[in-house]
Amino acid sequence: MGDWTAEQQAIIEEPLCSTVVIAAPGSGKTSVLTERIVHVVRRDKIAPNRILAVTFTRQAAEHMRRKLASHPALSFRSTESLRIGTFHAQIFRAMLEVRPDIPVLLNTREQSAYMASALARVVGAAEGISRWAVTELLTEYSWLVGRGQVPLSRKLQRIFRIYARLKKKHNRWDYDDILLAAANAIDQGTRLPFFERLQYLLVDEFQDTNAVQWVLVEGIHQRYHLPVFVVGDDDQSVYGFRGASPDFLQRASTSLQGARQMLLTRNFRSDQSIVHHAEQLILHVRRRIDKPLRAVSSAPGLVRMVEVEDEQKEAHLVTLLILQLLEARPAKTIGVLARTRRQLTQAWSLLQLAAQTSDHNQGAMLDRGHRPPGALPVQFRTFHDSKGKEWDVVILLDLIATSIGRPHTNVQETSSRKTNCSRSADFANDVNFADELADDERRLLYVAMTRARSALIGFVPARFGGRRVRMTPFLTEAQLEPTPLNFARLMTDVFDSLSMHENRESRFSVDDTLKT
Repeated sequence: MGDWTAEQQAIIEEPLCSTVVIAAPGSGKTSVLTERIVHVVRRDKIAPNRILAVTFTRQAAEHMRRKLASHPALSFRSTESLRIGTFHAQIFRAMLEVRPDIPVLLNTREQSAYMASALARVVGAAEGISRWAVTELLTEYSWLVGRGQVPLSRKLQRIFRIYARLKKKHNRWDYDDILLAAANAIDQGTRLPFFERLQYLLVDEFQDTNAVQWVLVEGIHQRYHLPVFVVGDDDQSVYGFRGASPDFLQRASTSLQGARQMLLTRNFRSDQSIVHHAEQLILHVRRRIDKPLRAVSSAPGLVRMVEVEDEQKEAHLVTLLILQLLEARPAKTIGVLARTRRQLTQAWSLLQLAAQTSDHNQGAMLDRGHRPPGALPVQFRTFHDSKGKEWDVVILLDLIATSIGRPHTNVQETSSRKTNCSRSADFANDVNFADELADDERRLLYVAMTRARSALIGFVPARFGGRRVRMTPFLTEAQLEPTPLNFARLMTDVFDSLSMHENRESRFSVDDTLKT
């Protein structure tokens, strides 16, 4: 097929065996994965209902199903027969076949109520139970389960034991229980007909896998002799706070029997300078799969880090920049990204106020992320929430040095003792916890940077919260230094980068570009 690059074609036509695909940002991995499914159905004559494709979010699963539904080589019946869904949903179906009395799943409100009750029994209701504290505990609990660890703190142990007893008393499960029950079933040799019927397993975004999910994939692969196709990018593993680790993608090619590792290195999204500086940053991650990152675009693109006085001045400039972009280039998309939701608030509020009072009535064009991706030209999102998305212009807020760490737990509160699931989660001891956290932050900034197509603009406040702050050292690693603000020059350069992106001539032939 002329629509695929040589890298993509090789993966699509790979013989039916276990395959580990390492896919750079913007390399068309979802298109390759869906085309691989079509190829396996047509060439290897595997019935669609014997193929399971697993994602980590409902949105990703629906996106995959839509792409397959629009494929001319698949019938409607074949598409509907494919098993596509989230990890938890598919594992739940597998368990339901062998446990008709399976516990009812807790919804978010009920789960919070159970954890709040457990916390109150340990610390006393008199101290007050905040929603924030309960959310932090639930995140901590899921992180520990995902990594196969138990808390060292006796107080946390008591809280989590009470939480578990409450679930058992009322015959309820949370989402972590689904995976734990399935992992234990496989470990104990319980027959699971759901997996016996399968002939091929595909897992998207494999860098988001945690210890329990890895045990499941490895156990299903070994017990049912099932070929596994996994795709992901260890450089984009950013959900460490949920227990995910790039370690499992990094070891997959040696742990899955007969697996072959293949690369997707061409970035179809971003212009040259964006790819260059992102690559310079990610090279500082201590443990990663070595791979090149190559921009297909011949346009230079724009990467500019700008010094500002404080977050108030930053919000004012972001507002002005966006309004001018909307006025001059209304068809272009803009993503405003920050490390936390709180950092987005001031710029969002000021922009909303300016748009509502503008003669151009641009208020309806603003989106805080509650609508479908791509529906409106301006979106405000956290770095984490930007994953899987892209914009013509990306604006990064508050690129300052902060205490790098996972906010949900104190490292001294976690123990190296592990549950059954951690036997496959032997993290390298030569990388200490502080280094691991720093690498998490590098990967997170890398994800944010690689969302940009034409222009990447970062703001570096000299003061934040009334205090003097320093630039994040990750900008130096990315070979970037902030420059004094020249707003007129900045806008000219942004418009120039957009024009050059539109008029770019690929350095590859037409036959070597990705079919959209």
